Parts: sequence; structure tokens; C-alpha cells
Amino acid sequence: MKGDFAKWNRREFIKLSAFGATLGFGLAGKKILLDPIPSFAHVAKAKMTDDFQLPTTGVFVWDEIYRMKFAQDAIDLANWVEEKTGIPALGNISGHPFPVKKYLLAKERTIETGALTEQDFVPTKAIDYQTMYMVHSRSHIHKLRMLEASRAGLLHGENVIPPGLMEYLKMACGGTYTAARIALSRGVAMNMNGGFHHAFADHESGFCYVNDVAIAIKLLLDQGLIKKAMIVDLDVHHGDGNASITLGDRRVAIYDFYQEDNFPSEKIPVAHPVAMRAMAATAVTDQVYLEALRSTLPRAVESEAPDIIFYLAGSDPFLDDVLGSFLLTKQGLRQRDEFTLETVRKRDIPVAVVCAGGYPKSIGDIVDILSGTMAAVKSAG
Repeated sequence: MKGDFAKWNRREFIKLSAFGATLGFGLAGKKILLDPIPSFAHVAKAKMTDDFQLPTTGVFVWDEIYRMKFAQDAIDLANWVEEKTGIPALGNISGHPFPVKKYLLAKERTIETGALTEQDFVPTKAIDYQTMYMVHSRSHIHKLRMLEASRAGLLHGENVIPPGLMEYLKMACGGTYTAARIALSRGVAMNMNGGFHHAFADHESGFCYVNDVAIAIKLLLDQGLIKKAMIVDLDVHHGDGNASITLGDRRVAIYDFYQEDNFPSEKIPVAHPVAMRAMAATAVTDQVYLEALRSTLPRAVESEAPDIIFYLAGSDPFLDDVLGSFLLTKQGLRQRDEFTLETVRKRDIPVAVVCAGGYPKSIGDIVDILSGTMAAVKSAG
């Protein structure tokens, strides 16, 4: 009996060892081939921009994919399944807080009111996956593509991945880069999308899958078009993805004004943080917010003296936002935008504006806020 056990033990040990070696080599190969996170300081050739042509008119970057029909189709499917079966079969898609129509409705609003014309909007082009790899690990991008292709992304929690997402992300990232190039030429521009500041190099987070601002900055730095960039993040949430990706790189400085007692739980250090608790004795009203902004932002911009600023004009400090607890009015947000753009442009620093977050109870509110931001950009041009 003892001999049989010893013989079995050796046999199983050999099998286990072989399995362990195979697994180890597989994981090591994956680590070498897929997992490495690009160093933000590494210089790589930016292929997609070799033939970039600067638009001759307009400063608002737009593409028809910003209509996000692919996302609306997923929502309609989820609603239909739930209506017919009573079962939320596609997770929380139907009740997802991200207002997918906000980009299109804001564009239509400004044209309808005469604030802008179609000539104010310019096209962009998609970045490619090779450009994404300059900031994101290959394993992260491959995972997103696999989940999209398999339809398993429809069940991917709050970060839903519907068919069509990757093409949209490539175009949205290209839009932020295009806005930056226009800003460098003409002073100010706005991508009618973007601001995905929760996306890390190796994973998605907070409705953000890839980091458009980090990619745009990386491209500009590697092309020698700038030596230093600054991010002014006025979304109500801390931009942990931006902070993580650029951490330790002195060519990128971040000013981040956010609600401290809110997502994400871990706050990553930035050069110029302004953190306010919404549950403090003094609520974060227009007056409180604007006083803090006016006393901190000019000093931060002066101290950094960047070649370009990326302004994340989040709508979620709004008083009726579902995912924020600041109490800014629409007028307060308009004053925020005007002050920020004035602070930057009076110092002759180019500024590229992106939409960032916003989760209102009524989509009409976010359309009002985004339209106000667009009007402020138009006036700053």
C-alpha cells in the first residue's frame, strides 16, 4: 500500500509539475507579449498622425459616430427584453446613468439657436490600435476588443461594451487630438466628446475605457509639438486615470478640482489638487466653488507655464447631478467655463476642451450646460 501511494504520488507530482511549468510559461509569455504598461516617458513613432491635415475653419470637432447610435441600440434592446420578459437580461444597460444622446443634442441645440453653424464643426479621423498601445497595455485593448466581438461586453457591469464601442473610442480619441492640434494653431478648440479621465493604462473604470487626453498628450510630446502639457480637470470626480498614467512625468501637470467624498475611493496625487467635501458644514455652491477656483487656478497655471492645456469641462458639478453632490447652478457652471478659458487665454496658452462627465436627472439640463460651454469656447476663440 505504501509503495502504491508513493508511486501514485510521484506520478501526480510529475503531472502537476508539468502543468505548473506550462502555466508558468504561458503567464510569463502573456506578461512579456501583452501585459507591459507603456512608459509615458517612452518615445514612440505616432503613425496615425503622419498625414494629419489641420482643418481650415471651425474649432468644434465632431463625427457622426458621436451620435452613439450603437449605444442607443443596446439600450433599446435591453428595454425591449425587459418589457417582454420582466427580466433585466442585459444587466443595467437600460438604467445606465450615462446620457448617450448628450453630444448630439448639444450640437443640435447650438445650431437651432444660431449660436453656431455647421461651418463651426470640423471632422476628425480615428486613431489606430497601435496609437492606443502608446498609453495602454495590449492586454487591455485586446480584452475590450474580445468582449465587444463576443457580445459578452453587454454583461460587463457598469462599463458596458456594446458592439461598435471600439470604433467610437478610436474616433473620440482622434477628436481630442484634433482639437489639440487646432488649439495649437488657433488658440482654442473643443472636441464634442472625450474627457475619459478614469481610464487607466491597463483597465477601464468609471464609464471610461481608454484615455483620450493621455493619448493626445503622448502624441504631441512624441512629435515634439509641445514640451509640457497641463490638465485642468473640473469634472466633479477625481481623474484617477489621468493621474496614474502621467504620475512622475514632469512634462504633464494636473490641476484637479473634485468632490473628495465621491468616486473613486483612492485619490492619486496630482500637482494641484482642490478637494472639497460635499457634506461639509458649507455646501459647495456657486459662490464657494468659484471663490476656490479663482484663488487657485491662476497660480497653478502661472507656476506650470504649459504649452497647452486640456480643459475637462465636466457637467457633473451641477446641483441636480445623479452622481455628484456639488450644488452649482447652470449660471455658475457657465461662469466656471468663462473664468477658466479667460485664465488660460489671457496668458496666450492654447486650450483644448473636452466634455468629460455629467449625469443629470433630466437630459435637458446637460444639454443646457454643454451648450453654455460651447458658447464660452466660441467667445474665447
